[in-house]
Amino acid sequence: MASDEVCTNGAKDKEGGVHLPLKRPMFAGRTSRISHLFRVAGFILLHVSLIATIDAATASDFLYGTLAKSGAEPNDLPYRYLVPSGYSATNAYPLIVFLHGSGERGNNNTAQISNNANGALQLVSAANQATYPCFMLAPQASVAEGWNANTLGQVVRTIQQLEATYSVDHNRIYVTGLSMGGGGTWEIIMRYPFLFAAAVPMSGWGPGSYEKLAGIPIWNFHAFDDGTVAVSGSDNAVSATRQVGGRVIYTRYATGGHGIWPTAYANPYLLPWMMVQQRNQPLAGTPIISIVSPTPPVVPPSVVSSRDISGTAAMPGGVTQVSWTFTPWTGNAGVDTSTYSLATGTGNWSVTNATVKGDSTLFLAISTGSSWATEGGVTTLNDCLWNVPTGANLTAPAVTISTPTTTGTFTATNASLNLTGTATATGGKTVKAITWSNDRGGRGIGVGTSAWNIDNLDLKSGDNVITVTARDSHSITANAVLLVHANLSGDAIAPTVPTNLLATANSPTTVALSWTASTDNVGVTGYGVYRGGNLIKTTAYNTYTDTNLSPSTQYSYTVNAYDAANNISAQSPAALVTTLASTSSSSSGSSSSSSSSSSSSSSSSSSGATSSSSSSSSSSSSSSSSSSSSSSSSSSSSGSSGGNGSSSGGGAPSVWFLTALTIALLRRLSNQ
Repeated sequence: MASDEVCTNGAKDKEGGVHLPLKRPMFAGRTSRISHLFRVAGFILLHVSLIATIDAATASDFLYGTLAKSGAEPNDLPYRYLVPSGYSATNAYPLIVFLHGSGERGNNNTAQISNNANGALQLVSAANQATYPCFMLAPQASVAEGWNANTLGQVVRTIQQLEATYSVDHNRIYVTGLSMGGGGTWEIIMRYPFLFAAAVPMSGWGPGSYEKLAGIPIWNFHAFDDGTVAVSGSDNAVSATRQVGGRVIYTRYATGGHGIWPTAYANPYLLPWMMVQQRNQPLAGTPIISIVSPTPPVVPPSVVSSRDISGTAAMPGGVTQVSWTFTPWTGNAGVDTSTYSLATGTGNWSVTNATVKGDSTLFLAISTGSSWATEGGVTTLNDCLWNVPTGANLTAPAVTISTPTTTGTFTATNASLNLTGTATATGGKTVKAITWSNDRGGRGIGVGTSAWNIDNLDLKSGDNVITVTARDSHSITANAVLLVHANLSGDAIAPTVPTNLLATANSPTTVALSWTASTDNVGVTGYGVYRGGNLIKTTAYNTYTDTNLSPSTQYSYTVNAYDAANNISAQSPAALVTTLASTSSSSSGSSSSSSSSSSSSSSSSSSGATSSSSSSSSSSSSSSSSSSSSSSSSSSSSGSSGGNGSSSGGGAPSVWFLTALTIALLRRLSNQ
């Protein structure tokens, strides 16, 4: 019998001998049960404590790495990184980059994540990893450099190394930092505006060049009574970003001093907001305020003396007020809303007859709500639209795309594309911004104005229509459009041009078409049929009957071929044909043809059917259908969107379950 077990049939002495059972006192049995139950309860509570400890991410969960210096860089870059639990290379995971403060500089590769990384490790706690599995990267800046151009460039190279080694979702890379790292967060998104999906700076300051930040969702935190880095650092950065069209959430605590980071990282709405942001996509999640009418970001180019504007707002705990202004340079663009007018309503809000003046180029709507913390303060957030002021010169600017082509169409074999171009304005105006959008729901900004560039623009397989917009100082815009055919399968060879196009008028309202099938290195999957230069039908066959035409009318037809990779051939030479005249004897109701009809034999057509063939040099009239190959085009789906899916089941019992078990045991004790 083990020394800590209860003897039930006798008493054990010091030497281990067993005596005969003694007569127990009246409450001896109950006392024994009480003792046993308390031992069990203590055991359970001990494990509850251990499980609670395990739930928090610690420095020991992070792997080690070092990026070697390059060129004139004076130092290597030590870094630590966390791989999500249950990592699978078949999924794509978000990445959070954490930039530490000045007190953690060095090269020991431990200080940056000690002390729970001043609260940042809350983002990757076990509970958060279960819901939002993600990587975290925590580099360490040297004492001499801090976060500067060198070290931030090294951070970007480290991100690229992680992307090459692991399955990282390149559209969901986020950056956050505190104090010196808060300034570093503003700096890195200014230097690399096409890389990050969102940024969360804390207790920092801005870098200038705010027009580069207008396309990046930002949630900034600072305390009013910060005695180390003045709150004006954040006030000015938030204001300047909003004034160039950026959308910034700003939680400005009333108290808390410099080290408000554990409170900020514990904000229950921060991580869910961060994880729904995607690079080159519209702002998402809550809190949010949106202008609905007129549709932002730019109103139609007309001068009016007043505008009606409406929208929606949503904040956890409710929206306190919605304010608006046409002069955002006052009140630090909503940092101070005391001089702004109030909209009618909050969740659904409206502004009626807002006066437009000669300087009313930007309308700003500000939603105000809670800081969700005992430190007090408020959270403000904004949306904006560019407005045509009174007295505006309505002459549009000019914008051109220079690369990858100047022709307006381009075939790409990579999933991302870089664009460059130029823009000019007339009448004493200047080009203020370059933006882009596509027909796949994407949008973003360009860097530069008279000469501009757009980097890492995502493409989807097939046709992508990209619109680049230049906006001038009077909010007048001009567009340049590029049609990009993205062949992401690696096959860049188009099918041959269809030949021997034959057009036969079978009735006053129908024309039968046939042509010689095209060939392709992989396989033709279909044809496009054009009437008068407009696409009217795609078909897998090399015959087609066009219906619902007008009698005695001449039509021009061409066809082209496409393959599984959406490579498209040039169009065939045109075939001209005139439909038959409408007569009482003509059979008017020929049915719409089926694609499987045999090739038209014009020599035996009755009722004087006329036919015309294209001027093609190929011999052999064909009725063979195209050898369409399998058309499985591989779509690369980027895996995890931040839902459950990391864990493999099992795991430790719930803390709440074990606590409830303890309570049940104690209740049983009280009933004995």
